[in-house]
Amino acid sequence: MAADIPALAHLVSLSPIDAAIHDAYGNLHGISSNDALGPDDLDWDLSHVLGPEFAGRFPGDVPQPSPVAQVPISHTVGATDPLTAAEAGDRAIAPLEHWLRRDGVRSFKVKLKGQELAWDIDRLIGVHAVARSVAPELNPRIFADLNEQAPSVDYVLALLDGNAGSDAEVLAALDALEQPLSRDLTSGAPSLADVSARIPVVLDEGLTSLEAIDQEVELGWSGIALKTCKTQGLMLLALAMALGRNLRVSVQDLTNLGIALLHSGGLAARLPVTRPIETNARQYYPDTSAPELTVFPDIYRVRKWGDLHRWIERPRSGVPDRSHSTRPLP
Repeated sequence: MAADIPALAHLVSLSPIDAAIHDAYGNLHGISSNDALGPDDLDWDLSHVLGPEFAGRFPGDVPQPSPVAQVPISHTVGATDPLTAAEAGDRAIAPLEHWLRRDGVRSFKVKLKGQELAWDIDRLIGVHAVARSVAPELNPRIFADLNEQAPSVDYVLALLDGNAGSDAEVLAALDALEQPLSRDLTSGAPSLADVSARIPVVLDEGLTSLEAIDQEVELGWSGIALKTCKTQGLMLLALAMALGRNLRVSVQDLTNLGIALLHSGGLAARLPVTRPIETNARQYYPDTSAPELTVFPDIYRVRKWGDLHRWIERPRSGVPDRSHSTRPLP
């Protein structure tokens, strides 16, 4: 008997087709596809998918009317990545010190093991210490990713308590926790309300449907990580739903190369709240986006303080006036 295909695999496989449909419609009308999601383009509103409280509101009401000029980035610190030059030795991978000096990064997504509490605590302390040693004026922000590996809620609480006891500044620098427990949010999943009371807890691998957002709210989670590799359509609907439920929202990466970064960055640049976007292709596959770099140099280079210098949606000639009023979300 053939094994069931996981929901996440379905979405990743579908995402190029979904992106192409959005892009084709925008190209057809000479506008950004983000501007093609209002009442002039759709014969249904968000209440058709999200419920009556969204009546009269459209997917196009959620993104900002225009992209922000700069998109802050979040630098990935892998579990095996060296933090200092001494630690790196003759290894090919550059240490965190290098990226701090080269790109001025100030926001970090730190991968944790979830099986060794002392190691996880020391890792967060180490990243914070290196950031402050290279740039003493820096106020680093840390997004800790447990990748479903924490064995229990008690482990997650102990992680927070350990940082509070060892270095209060590290705990204050923690911006959110990503997917600490299993993506399975069905019956029997533990509540994370006690954790969310102290720090935002963001759903990542578990975000494969709109129903998952209802489930996470019931279980005390408090945010979602948008990834364009899960389809633009689902991410826009999830964004509207999350904002309607006052959840924290960020855009995360899957090592987006080439035009995939344009797609991911385009969503991040239009979020109602600007937060660092994870983008690690420059770390692990630095030469892969060379063709796109020649066309969009300001997007594929990181400038001082970890900003993609400028986000550009390229203007088109003869763009029709398709503007419509923006309706607030509930």
